[in-house]
Amino acid sequence: MGLHHHCFRARERGDVDDAYNFLVNIGAKIIHEPREDGFAPGYYSVLFEDPDGTRLEINHVPGKGLLAPGMQMGGGWYAERLRIGV
Repeated sequence: MGLHHHCFRARERGDVDDAYNFLVNIGAKIIHEPREDGFAPGYYSVLFEDPDGTRLEINHVPGKGLLAPGMQMGGGWYAERLRIGV
């Protein structure tokens, strides 16, 4: 098992969109456009590859994200995929 990707946290959701627009302008290989995922409430990210094929993610999670009291990692489609073994 190896490293899947590196992830960088953005301060604002708009920063993810700005990064995506920059990446498109330089011709980066986009794996997925900015979207919300079920990793944490409000999780918003773009996934792309650098010229060597290393996957990189830029994401934004509002507030404390999973560090807020009562929160746990996973949920949404991600937890369901783990549950069914996909």
